[in-house]
Amino acid sequence: MHPVWHRHQRLLLFPLLFLFGAAAAAPSDHPPLAATPDYVPPDYLRKPPTVPPQLSQKPPRLITIAEAIETALRKNLDIAIQREAVRQRDFAQSIALLSFEPSLQLGISRNKSKQPPATSLDGRPGQVFPSTIDSWSVRISEQLPTATRLSLDFSNGRSDSSLGSAVAPLFYRSTLMVTVSQPLLQGFSLNNHVQWAPVLRARFDSEVARENARLQAITTIKATEDLYWNLVLSWKAYEVKRSAYALAEKQLELTRRQIAAGLLAEAESIRSESTLARNQVDLLTYEAAIEDAADRLRQQLNLPAAEWEQPLIPLDSPSFTPVAIPFGTVWERALSARPELKNLKIDLQRDSLALEVARNSLLPSLNLTSSLAAIGGDKDYTAALDQVGSLSGWQWTVGLDFSWQPLGIAARGAVRSAQAGLRQDALQRELKLTQIRLELRMALRSLQIAERKVYAAAKSRDLAERSLEVEQRRFLNNISDNFKVAQVQGELEVARQAELQALIDHEKARSDLLRATGELLEARNLTFELRQGS
Repeated sequence: MHPVWHRHQRLLLFPLLFLFGAAAAAPSDHPPLAATPDYVPPDYLRKPPTVPPQLSQKPPRLITIAEAIETALRKNLDIAIQREAVRQRDFAQSIALLSFEPSLQLGISRNKSKQPPATSLDGRPGQVFPSTIDSWSVRISEQLPTATRLSLDFSNGRSDSSLGSAVAPLFYRSTLMVTVSQPLLQGFSLNNHVQWAPVLRARFDSEVARENARLQAITTIKATEDLYWNLVLSWKAYEVKRSAYALAEKQLELTRRQIAAGLLAEAESIRSESTLARNQVDLLTYEAAIEDAADRLRQQLNLPAAEWEQPLIPLDSPSFTPVAIPFGTVWERALSARPELKNLKIDLQRDSLALEVARNSLLPSLNLTSSLAAIGGDKDYTAALDQVGSLSGWQWTVGLDFSWQPLGIAARGAVRSAQAGLRQDALQRELKLTQIRLELRMALRSLQIAERKVYAAAKSRDLAERSLEVEQRRFLNNISDNFKVAQVQGELEVARQAELQALIDHEKARSDLLRATGELLEARNLTFELRQGS
């Protein structure tokens, strides 16, 4: 295989990071691909194209296929969209953790009133007593992954009242309470899946976004390679046509010499000039095809507007390496590497979680609640706090709360819906496996046909070159004429174009097979890593 440039470019996805580097060598875990000694692409197909003067008003932009892939992964808009999708899903994970995040609550209030006594202990009829009640509190609470709810409350109050029932005109009361609440049936599972379900769903969404980003990267690489080889095809086809034009020019010059020597009639020059003119018209069509192919690649690479006026020159040429891989090997690779299958596995996990949560909702709600409080009260705030610290006043409570919906209509519907989702997941996987099997068989078949076409086209081109040599000697010996020479020249051009097309098809077929197995990134020595980002 011909050498290519090596470059590395990082693409940040929050919180994942694409690290892309490029090289032409296949991964070491792939079967070795032995070169075939009996076929080497001709020199005119292996050399970089030469830009003709009419197409070189500005300095050309030289680009390898590795650089094209790197630029596409770094600038392609579809990749940028997937990057933002992954970032959004990762933020959703943080949002799902909100219910498990500790919370701090502060409260302060004042109640001021002036009212008659409510009982004889408060005072006599006709009296009005002013009253001021101040309160302040701190609460820290947290829900654990086990669905246990913990809370610590520290509440304080100060009352300033002249009512007869008041303990003292100025009285302080403080309470420190620890409360634990634990669901025992509904909302609880020993594996923590039910209570952790929102976080797990967000995590599944994030994993799906990552696999979709990887799939988009594979799609982008495949599209970039195809567009690159289309540009190579356009340039090489143009060079084949220029070679045909040069042969027509040489034939016209030879014809004129033959006419000048009296060996041919004047009419023979008309046929040669006609062939030359036809080739000249075709050159204009091929020039337009080059720009069309270049514009499509520029769009894929999202190049700046200033670079669209530069001729885009591909430095890599098609090589030929026969590939012989049995179907069983590529099938196993596809099962382990295809992003779609990984997404279906995640869907199965998501629906299994939904079924587990739905079945849990069929259970009654039974919550165990317990609390322990230390209480203090005195006309001096410090003394009230000392009572709290010494546990001179305390209380504890233990209780069970039970509720049940015996019909469970909504819960049973959720169970059936989740079961249907699991059956759908199985069918989706079966369908995807059938599609992958078809893609792999078609890719292998296309690769085999492309390889055979290369050999056949190379043989056809060799015979056409030899036929042209014979026909030119016959022309020099006045055994042939310009019509036959032009006909054989046309056959040579067709054979060269066919060989070029076969080589490009073989390059595309190889990448088609790698895309079908899901290994295109690894085969191009591009790594896909997930890292925490900011």
